[in-house]
Amino acid sequence: LAGYPQVAVNALSINGAPNDSNEITGNEIFNWKSTGLNLAGDYWRVDSNSLYSVIPQVTPLTAISVTDGNGHAIEANYIGGSGVHAGGSPLMSGASATFTGITLTVDTVVATLVERNHIRNISITSAGFANFFGIVGTSNGKLTIRRNIVGDTLAPGMILMSGTGVAAPISLTFIDGAVVEDNLLTGIRQTFTTPGEMRCININSPNVLTVARNRIHSVGPAMKNVTGLVRGIYLDTFIDSVLIANNMISIG
Repeated sequence: LAGYPQVAVNALSINGAPNDSNEITGNEIFNWKSTGLNLAGDYWRVDSNSLYSVIPQVTPLTAISVTDGNGHAIEANYIGGSGVHAGGSPLMSGASATFTGITLTVDTVVATLVERNHIRNISITSAGFANFFGIVGTSNGKLTIRRNIVGDTLAPGMILMSGTGVAAPISLTFIDGAVVEDNLLTGIRQTFTTPGEMRCININSPNVLTVARNRIHSVGPAMKNVTGLVRGIYLDTFIDSVLIANNMISIG
């Protein structure tokens, strides 16, 4: 790991000295080995950054992690590839390591907005159990996830998985209230003969309020006659008061 940072930007809060109303805008952040942005506090604005890797990655990798707080805005960031705007050759992630685009553990007072982010041009190269997570929400916070694009219909922007790992482009666990709307999940392909499960929008949470107008297509196994479990919208346990309306799902 010599020569490359574990965390590119690390901004944590302590009692009496919170990070509040800071901005990270218009940066190129690349070749980190664990987490690109690791943030805590309130009202962070993370806008128009490109997070990518020129070197192959063999450790669990997260682009943006928000560990607490209210009222964040994570907008118009590009995650993946080997250059600005997730361009160039694919970001290579191997050695059975999990890749996560954006993960959020936030609070309940003011909702956090995740909007217009692009997660694309990623190759999970391990033939083993290497997972892909696009946007992940955990704990009891409030989230609005809208108008994000995970994947791409054309190479090199697609997300390719070579092994048996789980894929979840959007996953919510124990969220106290969320709106998931107008997202595009496409071009996420599994190339292994016995791929792992894919849950395009995975909900294991009470009080996820609305899942609406999302488009899910061209996902799952890349080859015909392959056994693979692909779910467009998956409602797991602890589900209550969920509205699912006007989504388009075309798997295959």
